[in-house]
Amino acid sequence: MVEKVIASEDINIESEAVGALVKLSKGDMRRALNVLQACHASTLPMPEPGKPPVDIKTIPKEQREVITSATIHDCIASPQPEDIALVRDTLLETSDIASILTTLQTLKKQKGLALADMLTALGEQLVELEVPAQTRVRWLEGLAEVEYRLAGGGSEGVQMGGMVGVVREGVELMNRKR
Repeated sequence: MVEKVIASEDINIESEAVGALVKLSKGDMRRALNVLQACHASTLPMPEPGKPPVDIKTIPKEQREVITSATIHDCIASPQPEDIALVRDTLLETSDIASILTTLQTLKKQKGLALADMLTALGEQLVELEVPAQTRVRWLEGLAEVEYRLAGGGSEGVQMGGMVGVVREGVELMNRKR
């Protein structure tokens, strides 16, 4: 359905961005259309002061900005996949907790990421890893608990520490099994 709308509205969008739009909308067509509309509007040139807005239909598709996956993520304030990959890799490969926290705090501040969004995206990436069932269960239970405490008003700093502890505990479980 999204592709049908894109074709009928002649929207200039990368195929990878269509996939991101569908995934981030989680099956909600209304949300997908709202995000697509907002992203499409963001590609329009700003009108000159005192002049009416430009009609999109008068601008050839090739001259319009292309909607990318990054455009979609930015539009809905979702972390970029490469940022979450950095979070995941830092958590899995770094044993120094202070170093992990510094890296995550810096990334969070530079990119304007919310911990709740990081938790959701991180959980999705961790599920895709080939790990023992015990590790997967520990990660998902632990991240759900951190998300619950965060939603209940828990401190982002404390809950970030909880997220680090949960993932590192899963890594330690894997290391003990080897």
